[in-house]
Amino acid sequence: MSPVSKVQQIVSNKSSEVPSLSSANLNSGQRQRLQQQLDTLQAEWNLRNKKLRRIQEALAIETNVAVKFQLQQRHDEEAQLESLANELDKIEQILQ
Repeated sequence: MSPVSKVQQIVSNKSSEVPSLSSANLNSGQRQRLQQQLDTLQAEWNLRNKKLRRIQEALAIETNVAVKFQLQQRHDEEAQLESLANELDKIEQILQ
């Protein structure tokens, strides 16, 4: 299971367990685990964002058939970034 899937599962479980989960409701272990997950997701987001920029730069130069494949990669990366950003937002809201 990917880090994103694990966090999605944990966040959805937390959301269904406690109607208004907030920082005040977290014990130190939960807070620490959420912070670690936040750090892991942020690192993954940073890597994917760099990858997307490299793909965009390559597309600006590229003129052959591989462009279609690279465009698909770009869309996939954009979708992953969006998913990660949503998960980061959820965790940050819980930690506030």
